[in-house]
Amino acid sequence: MIKPINNDKNSQDINKHLDRNNINSLNMVKPNHADDYNLAQDCLENKNIDTFMEKHESYIKNLVRKRLDYNLLTHLEDIIQEIFTLLFARKAFNGYKGESSLKTWLYVLVSRRTINEIEKIKRKRHLTLESIELDPPAKSTDTSTLVNDIIEKMKKEWDYEKTTMMYMHYYESMTYNQIGVFFQIGESTISYHIKIAKQKFKKLYSK
Repeated sequence: MIKPINNDKNSQDINKHLDRNNINSLNMVKPNHADDYNLAQDCLENKNIDTFMEKHESYIKNLVRKRLDYNLLTHLEDIIQEIFTLLFARKAFNGYKGESSLKTWLYVLVSRRTINEIEKIKRKRHLTLESIELDPPAKSTDTSTLVNDIIEKMKKEWDYEKTTMMYMHYYESMTYNQIGVFFQIGESTISYHIKIAKQKFKKLYSK
C-alpha cells in the first residue's frame, strides 16, 4: 500500500485519478512524486500541457542536444519532434508510475529515444553508398571508416567546399535548398558541385 500522506492536497490529487488508474498503479506512486504523477495523467488527457512544457521543454531539448555530435546537429529538431510525438500522440506517459521524479523518468526515456534515433541515422548513412550508385564493400570492410577516409582525403587534397556539399546532401540528408542557404549560392550550382564531388568520390572509392 502507498504510505500515508500528511499533505491533504497530495492525497486529494492522487484520489482524483482513481477513476483513471487501477489501484496497483497508484500503489507505486511515492508521496513526493504525486504532483508529477498527476501532471503526467493530465497530459494523457491533453490537459495541463502548457504546464508540462514550461517545466520540462528546455530540459528535454538540452538532453537531446548533449547527446548529438556536431555532425548530427542538423537532426536536432527532428529528434525533439519525435520525442514530443512519443510523449503526447503515442501516450508514453502511460509508462510513468510515479516511482521516481518525472524529470528522472524523462531522462531515461529521452536518452533512450535519442540513442535509437542516432542509430537510425547511422544505419541510413551506411546505406547511402547505394544512393551514390556504388556497390557496398566486402563484409570485412568497415563502411563508415572507408567513407570517412575518402571524405577527409577529398577535403584535404581536392575541394573542401564541394566535398562538404556532397556530405551534407548524402550523409546529413539536407536538400539543395538547405545547402544553398548555408553557402549562399543557388540550388543549380549546388547540384552541379555535388555531381562533380560524387564523381570524384566514385573514383577514389574504386581504387
